[in-house]
Amino acid sequence: MKHRAAFIGAGDVVRRSYLPAISQQSDCKVVAICSQSGQSAKELVDLYGIKIVSQHYEEVLQQPDIDTVFICTPTHVHREIAEAAMRYGRHVLVEKPLCTTYQDSRMLLQQARSYDKTFYAAFNNQFRVENRWLKTKVLTGKIGEVELIDFEWYRTKRHVDKAWLYDPPRSGGGVLVDLGAHMLHLALSLLPNRQYYTASCHNVSHQAFSSSVEDTSISMISVDDKTTILIKLGWDMKLPKPSRVTLELFGLAGRISNRDFEEAKVGSPVTKSDGYDLMIAEFLQHIDTNTKPNLDLVDDTMMLVDALYRSSQTQTTIAGEFCGAVNKN
Repeated sequence: MKHRAAFIGAGDVVRRSYLPAISQQSDCKVVAICSQSGQSAKELVDLYGIKIVSQHYEEVLQQPDIDTVFICTPTHVHREIAEAAMRYGRHVLVEKPLCTTYQDSRMLLQQARSYDKTFYAAFNNQFRVENRWLKTKVLTGKIGEVELIDFEWYRTKRHVDKAWLYDPPRSGGGVLVDLGAHMLHLALSLLPNRQYYTASCHNVSHQAFSSSVEDTSISMISVDDKTTILIKLGWDMKLPKPSRVTLELFGLAGRISNRDFEEAKVGSPVTKSDGYDLMIAEFLQHIDTNTKPNLDLVDDTMMLVDALYRSSQTQTTIAGEFCGAVNKN
């Protein structure tokens, strides 16, 4: 099956990750691209043989031979464009975070659950080779019942070229929604039978130019009174390399870490990637097989992001039920 795709958005993630990954997919061809100014989209046309370039997403969605749409814009317009893409009957992938508010995420996911085409939320970190290794070990009982999930992600740099990222109405927040959404999505995927949670968070901004959003975040979440999730995040951290990610889990039968992956490798070295290639392949497979992605996991992730922001703002602990528990009632 040959998918004919359009990109709404032509920024860094499209240039650095999506288009190189799709160029390796034999069953997907990018035929149209759109950006607000049109200039960033034009810069990619010749490089990837894209025929249609536009400044208006509606013009792209109206193209009759497009069946698949990748939405990689600033977060505040995700819902608007995704709803338009569904009205045109396209298969839809939306970059994380889904929307700037949980209310918008919930409304969009309600529509997606009843949509007869594929709706997919992109969380590429699930597909990094070391994370897939870790997830397989945990879900197959390597450490027994999980008691503690301790995740941290620190970066030395900020996205200085993305002004919208420091404007909460357009981004939804700072480092918590940027890096934390990935960490929460991965952590919750390790707890498939989750029912309810309590969550607390402390967010801080140290930089004058980005004082409207947090650059440091520490969260603690209790799931079903059995598993504790710690999420520690930071931009502008003083590190010897651009990023440090530590994923460590403790269970009744042992512990495991992403650091163990390096020691577990045998034979030839494993090529690491950002996971976009495998994520895109899964999205296309859902289209081909007419199967539904796990939208409850996306819903729960965005619900927790919202709960953590409310906790930090009110300096209180927030409690709630996960989607799977609510849907069973």
